[in-house]
Amino acid sequence: MLEITRTDTMLVCEPFSRAVMDAILENPGLTTVILDGRWGLYGSGTRYSGEDGASVYLTDHQTEAVSYAENAAVFARGLARTVDALVQAGKQVILVGPIPEIGFHVPRSLAIAQAWGRQPPPSPTEATFLERQAVFFEVAAELADRDGLTIVLPHALLCAGGSCRIADKGRSLYFDDDHLSTIGARELSGLFLPLLLP
Repeated sequence: MLEITRTDTMLVCEPFSRAVMDAILENPGLTTVILDGRWGLYGSGTRYSGEDGASVYLTDHQTEAVSYAENAAVFARGLARTVDALVQAGKQVILVGPIPEIGFHVPRSLAIAQAWGRQPPPSPTEATFLERQAVFFEVAAELADRDGLTIVLPHALLCAGGSCRIADKGRSLYFDDDHLSTIGARELSGLFLPLLLP
């Protein structure tokens, strides 16, 4: 588990993370756990493409240094520990891969582009996405053979064709710059329904 998360405001998340994990492990009726996160931010510690917001530093009991350089190693250890603890407890774990970060507010940019008869800013290429998310994919590859773990990769749909889509028929797939809208979430429903329906 990622035991301590710190930002430049020194927000400590360890007690909350431990409480959530304990609640999951102590509930035998909870059989499926979905792990989702902004993996690129956690793995690198940096915001995407000059985006506003705090940096994220991860630490655990193997390191007390607070620096970007430690993030990848701490993230890898923490995600592996979390998955292993859940699988060993008999949980089915669905690890959701990263959603492409766009670098600009998608609905606003689409609206402005439409109002002025312009093209919206270019969305990230699949290559840029894969580079940003390299730490996650390295960890996922190491975890892939765990019994009880399923890895779902949204970018396979969102970035098919070499660039990451931000809209479908003029409708934004994003709520902001990194969260999917309802429309975007529906696009991915086919990845999840077979795993969640009896």
